[in-house]
Amino acid sequence: MVMTPEPTFHIGQRVRVVPNDHNRTAHRGTVRDHIWHYKDECWYYYLSGETGRKISKRYAAEDLLVEP
Repeated sequence: MVMTPEPTFHIGQRVRVVPNDHNRTAHRGTVRDHIWHYKDECWYYYLSGETGRKISKRYAAEDLLVEP
């Protein structure tokens, strides 16, 4: 049985998106959900923006930074 690692970010945690080749919009908000992707073997995170609107794109841990 494969053990999944703990997620880097937790639901309700404030984060911001790091702009790069895959992320052109610099969002800020909170983690609303996280899912383990077995094939990619990593956690993906879904965010709610500052206004509370759901952001439909999923983000990997390296795409996010903790917001103070």
